[in-house]
Amino acid sequence: MADEFGVLVDPADPADIAQGLLKALSSPEAWQRYHKAGLERVITRYTWDRTAEGYLAVIEQALRSRPATTASKLPIPAYFIDPSPDNEISLNELANLYFGG
Repeated sequence: MADEFGVLVDPADPADIAQGLLKALSSPEAWQRYHKAGLERVITRYTWDRTAEGYLAVIEQALRSRPATTASKLPIPAYFIDPSPDNEISLNELANLYFGG
């Protein structure tokens, strides 16, 4: 039971939901165990910092595995580096640039 963080139930099955509730609430000790384990799991895995770390890892992997020629094919318009009315780019221009029309 050390790896249990909650009770899985079929959300479309009322009897299964009832069984899950009975299991989770069977005793104050069971409830505390699920509460502590679930909270710890959320805090260690599902925070904004962890989410950002996951995105960063995926982006870094994508950058490492992309061909060197990709950078020259997809220029970044000046507007996205220094947004101003002088270098604004229309959606049509972006479509032509990135998708060829």
